[in-house]
Amino acid sequence: MGLKCQSLFCKFLYPEIIVLTLVFIVALTAPLSAVPVIPNEMIISGQVTECNLNATEHPDTESGELIYKLIIVVEKVEVVRGANFLKNKENKPVTFFYKEKLHEEFANKKVKANVQYKGDERGGLFWIKKIEIINLNKRRSYVNE
Repeated sequence: MGLKCQSLFCKFLYPEIIVLTLVFIVALTAPLSAVPVIPNEMIISGQVTECNLNATEHPDTESGELIYKLIIVVEKVEVVRGANFLKNKENKPVTFFYKEKLHEEFANKKVKANVQYKGDERGGLFWIKKIEIINLNKRRSYVNE
């Protein structure tokens, strides 16, 4: 003969505690996956205030890969596809990153660039796909992805 618990704890609370404990353990041990942002692309124009080679590692680069960091005061944003991740950023400095070699000095130049935001709900970065210096007389493309 087995012993049976006749108390309220055994009859009503004990099963719920076991279930809640198991749910909590499963929730903590499940891999945390983040949802990536929707595909997006924007064309911006603005003034580059800073352009330098940055050796910092970022989630979207290979370990130790050198990338350029550009700070651009965004003057105009045109959405090509997806969401406008630069909404409310006009006339403000925004940090962008670029993986290709820049052939010209972009600091203090007016530029036009195709950009996109890459990341997830935990964070992300703005990446330049294509950039060109805007001249008053003509536009000359310097870098393409």
